[in-house]
Amino acid sequence: MPQVRLSITQTEDGRYQLDVSGEDFQQAEGQEVDVRLKGNDIISDDRLSVFFPTTHVKEGGFGVSTLVKRKTLDEDSGEDEIYATVHVASLGNFKSNTVRPPTATSL
Repeated sequence: MPQVRLSITQTEDGRYQLDVSGEDFQQAEGQEVDVRLKGNDIISDDRLSVFFPTTHVKEGGFGVSTLVKRKTLDEDSGEDEIYATVHVASLGNFKSNTVRPPTATSL
C-alpha cells in the first residue's frame, strides 16, 4: 500500500525545510505527483500557501522538498499541526503523517 511521509526540520538560517516522500507507488510509474500542505484543525483543515516543485513517480517512489519561513506554517492560534496531501492521477489521494514544526531556536 502506498505511503506518504512528511518531515519538517529547521535550517541554520532559521527557515524550515519540508520534505515529502512516498513509497510503494509502483503502479503509478512516471505519473505526476501533486503535493499540498494542510493545517490540521478541529473545524476545517486549512490549505497552506506552500509551493512544491513538480515531481514524478520514479522507481516506485518520489521525494520533493521546499524551504519556507516559520510564519508560513502558522496555521491557527493554537499549536500548528501540519500534514501533506498527495494526488497521483491513477491512484487518487493520500495523506501523510501529521507533524508539529520544530520550535524556533535562536541561531
